[in-house]
Amino acid sequence: MSAVVIQNSRQGQPPPPAPRREDGGLYLYSMFFDGFESIAFADKPEELLAVLILGYDEMDDAGRLEHRIRLAIRAQVVVQAYINADLDAEDAEPLTEEERAILHGPRHEQPRVDSWDPQVPLVLVETGYAPYTDIDQPIPGIADVQDPPNLIWLRPIDEYGFLESLHQAGFIALHEAVTT
Repeated sequence: MSAVVIQNSRQGQPPPPAPRREDGGLYLYSMFFDGFESIAFADKPEELLAVLILGYDEMDDAGRLEHRIRLAIRAQVVVQAYINADLDAEDAEPLTEEERAILHGPRHEQPRVDSWDPQVPLVLVETGYAPYTDIDQPIPGIADVQDPPNLIWLRPIDEYGFLESLHQAGFIALHEAVTT
């Protein structure tokens, strides 16, 4: 089975009705994507990823991982650009030139940063760091928690975890049906 994709309604209009499976049931997942103009409905994470990655359903595991990493890097660039564009003078003022360069730098490699102290979020792709590479993960300087507010991690290793991280970063909106 594959995902069903519909156009989202325009602002101010009621949402489109959710499609149903052939058996009349609701799909387990819905995903808003493409600037939230489209909605995909599916029962499996890989079906949603096949909407975001052309040919995903025909790839082997290694190919799927490679393409999830590529999508993660594209999402990283987009999300970081939105964060950077939303910086106002107050947020940008305390940043050093080095920190600004990191926020605006290219992403063909993940940023090499020992720690990230600014409150401005830095978007990173998990597979660009240890244990997957020899680059140590940055340490958040403002919070000692699993997911600090100033580091946004995109996690392409696992399909569902990747979709969740894209959702948390604001690249997509992922919803899961409540089953009883």
